Amino acid sequence: MNIINDLRPRRLLSVDGLLAVACALCIGVTLWNVKALWAHNKKATSKLVANWQTYASVGNRVGANQAPVQIVAFVDYECPFCKRIDPDLRAVQRQNPAQIAIIYRNLPLVNIHHNARVAAMASECAAEQHAFEQFSAALYNESQLVDRHDWVAIAVKARVPAIDSLERCVDQERFRSRLVEDSVAAKALGVVATPTLLINGRLFAGTLTAAEIDREIQLALGRRSFWTRIFGGS
Repeated sequence: MNIINDLRPRRLLSVDGLLAVACALCIGVTLWNVKALWAHNKKATSKLVANWQTYASVGNRVGANQAPVQIVAFVDYECPFCKRIDPDLRAVQRQNPAQIAIIYRNLPLVNIHHNARVAAMASECAAEQHAFEQFSAALYNESQLVDRHDWVAIAVKARVPAIDSLERCVDQERFRSRLVEDSVAAKALGVVATPTLLINGRLFAGTLTAAEIDREIQLALGRRSFWTRIFGGS
């Protein structure tokens, strides 16, 4: 018996074994995130937010500043649930432009949507050219382009005025601080998945149907009308 050899520490796992374990852990984390996202969107739940106007004061706004209904939407441009709910949000805003505003804020879920952060950055760069509304819609409508990082094709379709400027803006990550600000806001609200809507102080985690969105808007208008009659003012 070779005692010296027996006393040497043995390698518990080969390099290939360690890589396999690491890959399994990564896959497990990703699957957990996907499972959490789907659970989040099974049925919307809500809670009250007292200082909700603070969250509506920042973001890319579609609609009037003084609209009586303010919808803050935390979104991810690769999120299938965001893609599903966005046309409903835009349709109800177009039908009631004086009464409803949508404020888009970014929450790219980078653990499962690897191009979501750069898509959010591109949307902010388009907003710099007053082209957010059409560019963000194009991101959802042409989601396959997001996977190829083909911002030029999306920008052309969305009629962004200065394509070269948008490309430079994305490459330089000019609006990195805005993405951080949105992330901090989401964390403060306890928002962990998309889409999450904040409608006049009610925070909804999960996907709302078009009928549910309309109902919440009518309730918000009713509450505002009631307090206006009691206390006056706008």
